[in-house]
Amino acid sequence: MEHLHYRDKIYDKYVSSGQAKRSLLELNPEKNFQKHKPFVTKVIKKFFPSDRTANILDIACGTGVYIHYAKKLGYSSIAGIDISKEQVDLAHKLGIPEVQHVNLFEYLQNRTEKFDCILLMDILEHLTKEELLKLLSALSTVLQPKARIIIHIPNAEGIFGMRVMYGDLTHENCFTPFSIGQVLELNGLKLVRCVEDKPIVHSPYAFVRRVLWEILTLYPRLMLFSETAQWKTILSQNMTIIAENNS
Repeated sequence: MEHLHYRDKIYDKYVSSGQAKRSLLELNPEKNFQKHKPFVTKVIKKFFPSDRTANILDIACGTGVYIHYAKKLGYSSIAGIDISKEQVDLAHKLGIPEVQHVNLFEYLQNRTEKFDCILLMDILEHLTKEELLKLLSALSTVLQPKARIIIHIPNAEGIFGMRVMYGDLTHENCFTPFSIGQVLELNGLKLVRCVEDKPIVHSPYAFVRRVLWEILTLYPRLMLFSETAQWKTILSQNMTIIAENNS
């Protein structure tokens, strides 16, 4: 009997098992992606290349939420890959044909074109340390000089970081701003910025959440300052990382 790696078994049922939230009540991406729209559009507007013709790749793109909103904002050359066939099938049902079902290492190995920007949103935590180093090393062969990498990962320094780390059976890693900078530098990539994922103000309800966040995080920041004399820290359970190809 052929051995099935535990991650393959989980990814094969990533949607039907409930790990990737299935909300396809209607084949309408706007309705199904509504919850993610504020964060996704913020990332696109703030961190994507200004050139709308930039060649962009979304690795582990899921059902293609970044592709959908990037296209709506005028980006004309963005593609995505994912190992979960269920998520790829859902993307196609939502009218996002740019999503491909493929192994990322095979995909990168066979690429000849260079990318201006690569998204690694909620993927690095799924890799072993060996796979992490292999992936980041492979990126150097498919990135333009000074190309941008946008990363979203669990934050080990976050108040609820472990909630994310252990919220998925396929998670292997969790990061701090220092450790993600360390692994990037080892692979010829430069850490540019670490961004706290604060609540985004897009409604009165979200405004209240943002005010509560600013007030309630003062206490842990003061505690850390009292021990380390450091004030700046990222306390959100996830964080966004901006890096670039150092070549």
